[in-house]
Amino acid sequence: MANGAFDLPQFPKEAGAAAEGYFDANYHPDYTKQPTKDLAALYKEKYHDDIRTSAVLAYDSVRVIADAIDRAKSSEPAKIRDAIAESKLDSLMAQSGPIVFDEKGENKGAIPILMQVQKGVINQVWPKELAQGDPVYPAFSN
Repeated sequence: MANGAFDLPQFPKEAGAAAEGYFDANYHPDYTKQPTKDLAALYKEKYHDDIRTSAVLAYDSVRVIADAIDRAKSSEPAKIRDAIAESKLDSLMAQSGPIVFDEKGENKGAIPILMQVQKGVINQVWPKELAQGDPVYPAFSN
């Protein structure tokens, strides 16, 4: 399931024990990368709150546009669009490769990440190369 609750860093705390073991598949910042950790720390320092997935997506979007404008060396929309189409940037999101667009304008590296609340923390648990730990299954025991 794709659930917006995981965009709220406070979800595990607010849901308490009911959140433990909860799985979600969605886009997610890649906290295995130092630049993502650095951005999250800067965000926390400035806004006194944990960064949300949507803020990291917006940050990556601005990076793509800024990089394209630099490479286009123009303010003409068509040249900027063409430069965006040729983008190849490392993402701060967990994904299977750099930000690269296909012929339809889709980010070829974007993939859903399986996350799970473990001991009150949202952790990336799949795919293995992006995992912060192993999934716990069954998530609940009686």
